[in-house]
Amino acid sequence: MQLGEDCWLNFGQWGAASPAKGIGPFKFALTDWDFEFRKNGKTAELGIKLGGDITFCDELSITAGTTLEFVSTLHNIDDLSNISIGFKEVKFHEARFGMENAAFKFKGVLSIDGEGGSAGGTDKGYKGLIDLSIAGGLFELKVQGGYYEHKEEDNNFSWGFFDVQAGGKCGLPIPPITLDNIHGGVYFNCQYNKDNPFAPKPKKGAIGIIFGMGISTIDKVTLSGNLEITVAYNYKIKKLTTFIFSGGVKAVGGIVNSTVKLVYEDNDTERYFQLNVTVDASLDGGINDLIGEWASSLEGDYMDPEAGFQSAMK
Repeated sequence: MQLGEDCWLNFGQWGAASPAKGIGPFKFALTDWDFEFRKNGKTAELGIKLGGDITFCDELSITAGTTLEFVSTLHNIDDLSNISIGFKEVKFHEARFGMENAAFKFKGVLSIDGEGGSAGGTDKGYKGLIDLSIAGGLFELKVQGGYYEHKEEDNNFSWGFFDVQAGGKCGLPIPPITLDNIHGGVYFNCQYNKDNPFAPKPKKGAIGIIFGMGISTIDKVTLSGNLEITVAYNYKIKKLTTFIFSGGVKAVGGIVNSTVKLVYEDNDTERYFQLNVTVDASLDGGINDLIGEWASSLEGDYMDPEAGFQSAMK
C-alpha cells in the first residue's frame, strides 16, 4: 500500500448469532471491544481494546479471561506524506475468573481502575471483586477492595478500602440464633460512602470502620434484630470525628418493637451528640409507646428545645 493509492479493508462476513465459538476442546467468547483515538498536537495514539473469555470445562463452566488494550503511536498526522505508525505498548485492563454450575456461582475480577466515574474517580490504582452465590439465594458473599494513588500539588497520598457483605436465606446459624446480612469494611485515607459502599471518597487522614449484621432466632419470630456501627477517626489531628450506633429489635412476633440510634459528630461542618430511643409494646390489648430523644451540641446547647423523654398511652 502506498499513499495516493485507493485503500480498502474487507472484514469478511461475521455471524452475529453467538459471540462464542468452539476452539478444539475449549470455547472462546469475545466479551468487549473498543477503539479510541487520542490526538496531541502532531502526534496521536490509537488504542484497540479487546477482551475475551475461554471456557475450559462445560460441565463446571470454568472460565478465565482478560481485557487488553493495544496502543500504537501515529506521528506527523497532519502530513499524510510523512505519517508513520509504531507500536507503543500493551495496557492491562482486567483479569477474570469464574466457575458456575447448578449449585453455585463464583466470580473473581482484578482490574485497573482510575478512569472517571469509577470507584477511584480520576485516581489511578487497582480494584478487585469476589462474588459467590449459592443457588436459591441460600448464601451470598461479596468482597470488594481497592488501592489508589491520589496526586495533586502538595497533597499526594495513597488510599484504599476493603468491604465485605454476606447474607442469604439461611444466614450463619449459631444455635440458638442466626446471623445474617453481615457487612463490614475498613477505609484508609478515604471516607465511607453510604450511597455506594464500593465507591468511597479519598480524604487524607481519615480512617473508617463499619460493621453491621442481623440477629434472629431460627424461626425469625421469637426474636429478630439488626445493628450497625460506623466509626471514623482522623489520625492527622488525632480525633474521633464520627461514631454512629443504630439497632432495632422485634420480639414475640412483632408485639415488641424497639429501635435505638446514637450519633456523635465532630467534623468540619457538624459538632453534636444525639440519642434516639423508641419502644412499641402491645400489652393487654393496648399499645404503650416510649419515645425518647436527647440531642445537644458539643458546646452544651440543646439542639432540640423539646429534647427529653416522653411516654404516651394509646
